[in-house]
Amino acid sequence: MTGIWSLIGPAIGALATIVGVLTGSRIGNRSQERNWARGACRDACGDVLASYAKIHDEFSFWARHSKVPEIDWPSWNRAMNMLRLVGTPKLVQAGDAVDAEFWFIEAELEAGKLGVDNWLRMQAGLEAKHLAFINTARRHLLPGSIDLATSIGRPGPESPIWGKPEQHTTSKPGDE
Repeated sequence: MTGIWSLIGPAIGALATIVGVLTGSRIGNRSQERNWARGACRDACGDVLASYAKIHDEFSFWARHSKVPEIDWPSWNRAMNMLRLVGTPKLVQAGDAVDAEFWFIEAELEAGKLGVDNWLRMQAGLEAKHLAFINTARRHLLPGSIDLATSIGRPGPESPIWGKPEQHTTSKPGDE
């Protein structure tokens, strides 16, 4: 009887070791996949926000100076496609809302609805969609985070800076 137990004990130990290794491997693999997905989603959101900033600046310049810029739509489309690839449905929906607002603003600007007042009106809708995207991304990437109240620290449309002549220069930021 002792002989059989001397064989069963090590066999059970070996089996437990194999089960432990396989379980640990599976848990580690899942953790790595989650970390990769979170990192890819974070990068995609960052690309969307970077491309948003460029297009926002181009639209602002166009509206205030009646000069049509070269908008980098391929970068925006790449960022949105990456978001569609790795983002949650809520993130994609929030990104699509920004994209739809871009289409609306471009149509308005092409129709000649230019000037600071029109831009501030159009910008308000765009920034609301931008803020919704930011807060959706924060909820996904930073669970438990509090939503932001604004997406930008610039003075609002009621600020006197919007009526100053220096706002109507012909150079773009960075052209100095």
